Amino acid sequence: MDTKKLIVVFIACALLCLIYFVCFTYLPSYVQTNLLHSWTTEKSTFQDENILFEKIKSELKNGTISASKIHSNNQYNYLKSNPESRKKLRDILKDYPETAKATMISNNEPGEKLTIKGAIKNPSKGAVLYLFQTDNKGLYAPEHLKGGHGSNNPRLFCYVKPDVNGKFIINTIVPACYPGGSLKHIHYSLVENQQSKSGELIFDEPPHPPSESQKKWAVDNGFKIVTKQKLDGVYTVTISL
Repeated sequence: MDTKKLIVVFIACALLCLIYFVCFTYLPSYVQTNLLHSWTTEKSTFQDENILFEKIKSELKNGTISASKIHSNNQYNYLKSNPESRKKLRDILKDYPETAKATMISNNEPGEKLTIKGAIKNPSKGAVLYLFQTDNKGLYAPEHLKGGHGSNNPRLFCYVKPDVNGKFIINTIVPACYPGGSLKHIHYSLVENQQSKSGELIFDEPPHPPSESQKKWAVDNGFKIVTKQKLDGVYTVTISL
């Protein structure tokens, strides 16, 4: 290494030492703590999340927490904003579906609140309904800004089992159209007797209501055309599967 390069390396090392000395000698203690936290956040976040997931599984198993409480609690929002954490959370929650009533949104989720009241005809024991949708921007997940992308790992989702009469209630928001335009819709998949039946709830409303040909296509494919009504200040749709 020539003399010029040695000088550059020496100056760089000296500057780093000076920065370290200034930070941890003259800066207030709370600033020092924040700096140390930011430098170790990636490793600590990974470790903390693993601990949290184990805690969630344990509490779901013993019944001290439910999937709806996790969805509705703003403290868990950050788990659903990261695609890897969201997938881990979904893999856990699918083994602990709610019975009769579920939610897929937190208390501060933006958008028009919506209640889905439904019934499953002659449900088998162990029947589970999985639903997912876009947010009020028309996105399935924050990392996918293109319409329709991210449906395999959506942020808004839930699993619910019907009650003994086949009925269920789900609290969510009215989904928005994809960016660029689409029909407002909510996906569902009913799993019973080791078979899966998938479909959509298609909203008959602006800005892109379904045409007559689209309605016919939807009905022919077993999809549901829904119109929301306002009951007690909350939009509601009623379906039968």
